[in-house]
Amino acid sequence: MANGLESDDKTGRQMTGISKSAGAVACALVVGGLGVQMPQDESGAKVREYTIDADFFPDEGRMSATVDMEFLAGSVTEDTLVFYLHGELNVERVEAGGRPLEVVQDLVFNENDYSNVARQVRFAASDIDPAGFIRVSYSGHFNPSVVAAISNYMRVDSDGVFLRSLGYSLWFPVFVESWRDSYEVSFSSVTIRTPPEFKAVFAGQHVRDYEEGGRRVSEWHAPRLNLFDAQCTARRFDVVSDGGFFLYHLRDSLAGAKAAEILAFSSRLKSLYQTHYRRDVTADQIHVMQMPEYGNIASGNVIGIDDEVWSQFEVTAWQSTTVAHELVHSFVRLPHSAEFGSFVIEGFPSYFHLPAMAEILGEDWYQDYVRRVEDQYLSKRETGRGRRGEPLPPEKPILEIGTDEISEYKDTFVLNDRVRLFFDYLRRQLGSDGFFRLASDLMNREMLDYESMVAVIEAFLPGSGEGVYRWLRTSEYPEEFRLEAR
Repeated sequence: MANGLESDDKTGRQMTGISKSAGAVACALVVGGLGVQMPQDESGAKVREYTIDADFFPDEGRMSATVDMEFLAGSVTEDTLVFYLHGELNVERVEAGGRPLEVVQDLVFNENDYSNVARQVRFAASDIDPAGFIRVSYSGHFNPSVVAAISNYMRVDSDGVFLRSLGYSLWFPVFVESWRDSYEVSFSSVTIRTPPEFKAVFAGQHVRDYEEGGRRVSEWHAPRLNLFDAQCTARRFDVVSDGGFFLYHLRDSLAGAKAAEILAFSSRLKSLYQTHYRRDVTADQIHVMQMPEYGNIASGNVIGIDDEVWSQFEVTAWQSTTVAHELVHSFVRLPHSAEFGSFVIEGFPSYFHLPAMAEILGEDWYQDYVRRVEDQYLSKRETGRGRRGEPLPPEKPILEIGTDEISEYKDTFVLNDRVRLFFDYLRRQLGSDGFFRLASDLMNREMLDYESMVAVIEAFLPGSGEGVYRWLRTSEYPEEFRLEAR
């Protein structure tokens, strides 16, 4: 989110005496009266393909689903397979080849669900179908929770279905414990059933909607989608579309009028992003949804814009920057080395919408924006506090911020100011056209690491290696880096 600049068993039995394994702390937590274990060892099994058939009942705050999974060949190497779901969901059956499997269910502490509680399900790998297929049937609720963060909007209620995926809300089985272990899979078929007044959005390609048995059925297909991006939303939406853009808005006149403005603006941005950034982004369908508070998200080719931003949208106001930031994520994501994780995942999209915005709103807008970024960065360095007086995390070099620290730094410090100033430093020396050529070279590499980044920048700016080192591996901010010095 970037506003303005800152943008066991079925009873949940009490578990004690838990042994330490796989780095998990040996302790038991009691959350909401439930005995909750720390996570245990999990398998290295990876799913190659998902087929999901999910039924949502918003007025009851619950869902039920059947999920078929095929494992990636050679990935099942452990004796026990382990998957995770949201803690309020209960697994009713796991089967392979039509045979029910014996499973053990526990509630465990898991930071990758918005409630911090997940259902861990374990079963013997020797019991699965030789071809590597299993089917899981489950059901349960998604009640709201702010135990992890007030910005966690995930829930199912009378307003709709608001779920993300690994890292936020585990609405389908995943065989990894953390979003850091996310990987790309095929969602060959995703069928979402809702009351007829709701319209569902998944990710990838929307195939069709139709009514059956008094329910709306929405079919989707995503042959290449990161687990992290497999969000699911359903609301009382109307839809407008143009040129591969699909905007889902609430059924009122203001939301509809703003949808037309957002559609025109987003279409222009998409063209700029496709021209100047990553070229292999599947962008024949882009889905933009009006979301509840804190719903500014980017999940693959799905963008969420919260109600406030949507209703107040103006191309010349801060709301357009939020839309542009969320939209740019998929165009600046590329394979990268471990130390580039935070830099690429949150640093890149904190900046790369800005040069495109300059093409639309003009260079004066861009220069004013960057100067405000620098003013705030200098104030943070001096005071150790943010704009509202809140204490900041310690300043670290960009490449020393681990992916487990993203939540501390994104939209707050370094990832949203020093990173922006670094790329602006390059743009000021190369000019707008030269910077776009540099950006295109960077974004379309097969793998980005420090050495390759320095090589690309050196090709455009000979002798810049030492400066890149100081920007990325130190926290120095000498006069020659500052705006007044250029």
